[in-house]
Amino acid sequence: MSSKAGVDVEVKRSLERLGRRVKATGRSYRSFNPLSAEDRELFLAVFCGEHCLNGMTNRSVCEHLAPGRPVDRRFSNRVSRLLKRLHVHGLIAKIPRSRRWRVSEMWSLTAPCFSCDFSCTMVQNSPARNRKRESPAH
Repeated sequence: MSSKAGVDVEVKRSLERLGRRVKATGRSYRSFNPLSAEDRELFLAVFCGEHCLNGMTNRSVCEHLAPGRPVDRRFSNRVSRLLKRLHVHGLIAKIPRSRRWRVSEMWSLTAPCFSCDFSCTMVQNSPARNRKRESPAH
């Protein structure tokens, strides 16, 4: 069995897990559908490259989901529920003793399956890519 086949099995398992409802602490959290516009927008907001280094906060996700809109309590509460849903599915994890979240390893397995947009977004929005390169002296 090649290593690629092992990765494919893990990717398939993680995608199946995303497609199922999850029960945690007596509550049920609905599954994700990467083809729905709402879930794609959430994935693009949460898994953009600028959150790779320092993690993300509720406010930063709010700003990505609705740029230019003032962050009100109702919208912030909605984003908190979305972050909890991502957490119970294993896509994000809490950074201890902070109000920040980080992308989990499970996302790195499932991201290529959704679309090339996510990998391209992460590369295009990464801070390393946005820095201006100085040309070497000749």
